[in-house]
Amino acid sequence: CMVFRATCDNITEELVQEFVLTAENGVELGGLISEDMTLYPNVHYIVTKTLVVEEGKVLTILPGTVLKFKKDVSIYIPKGSLQCEGEPGNMIVFTMADNETGYMKDLHLNKNTVKYVKFSGLRIENEVIYGLSSVNMDNCIVENCFTTSYLLDGNTLNQTNLIYSQGRTQIQTGSVT
Repeated sequence: CMVFRATCDNITEELVQEFVLTAENGVELGGLISEDMTLYPNVHYIVTKTLVVEEGKVLTILPGTVLKFKKDVSIYIPKGSLQCEGEPGNMIVFTMADNETGYMKDLHLNKNTVKYVKFSGLRIENEVIYGLSSVNMDNCIVENCFTTSYLLDGNTLNQTNLIYSQGRTQIQTGSVT
């Protein structure tokens, strides 16, 4: 806890206010990925701006990697590739950034497969997991998430669990095995 003290020339009393400064130390991600990129499990990643993978480029996320999303950001992979395969005891995690209370936007992982990925504590607005259109989710967990879009629309889910998730979760055109 820190104390802020201020005075003013025409006021005789001193103003004293306690405040808490919260810092988050990590590697910021965001913007256009224009060359192949690999994310590692021993790094604290904070997605601060929408992350876009350019056509022909690959974003590889290794098992055990955690991506923390700030408010109003997305991952958008319209024509690029995503290699996102965790392991049974070492899942990849997509969650909100520390002390974040806002909504994230799309997880548009179009036509890619994600394996052993845990989507946890996300408050997702408009077409987010819906934005996963045509994605294959294999052995994933969607836990404590809220979405305003159809969670499973157009997706294939294999051994994927929905735990305490809320919102429009009915299946529209996806398949579940």
